[in-house]
Amino acid sequence: MFSLKIIVSVLILFALVSLVPQGFAQISLGAPAIQMDVSITIEEDGKVHVVHKIASNTKAQQLDLIKGTVSNLRVIDEQDADVEFAKVGVEDISSVTIFPTKEIVSVKYDLADVLELKDGVWTWNFFYPESTMFLFPKSADLIFANGTPVNLGYNDAKGIRCHGCQMILEYII
Repeated sequence: MFSLKIIVSVLILFALVSLVPQGFAQISLGAPAIQMDVSITIEEDGKVHVVHKIASNTKAQQLDLIKGTVSNLRVIDEQDADVEFAKVGVEDISSVTIFPTKEIVSVKYDLADVLELKDGVWTWNFFYPESTMFLFPKSADLIFANGTPVNLGYNDAKGIRCHGCQMILEYII
């Protein structure tokens, strides 16, 4: 009889565990970063350099990086001094946690594997929920956002700004 109680208890415990819904959560080590500006500079050879300007904060802030292969990551203050931060992700860095600072912080990095050259057209399927400025090489002749041509000739513009941006960016050198 004693073994029957154990068997029934194990079965009930197993049933409870398997019936309880499971939740999946991402650990966040700070409030979302307050981004003042995001700029992406695209070079003629397809290299991409990103700069996020982050407002000062007395609490830790978490900044989600633009998707791609991140390299040359630097977090600096207005005097070009290094600021303490932590990377989230070992090989594929997805975000950084910036520890409290009294100054505006710049998060700078290069991105690889985001632009694709196909038949002379550079293409990027871009998504980032913040307002983002794209600066193109001077030799970029035609620029398209979601298939619509963009005229940079107005007021000698050097790029385009995308607000809460999801687009297919294409340009021709």
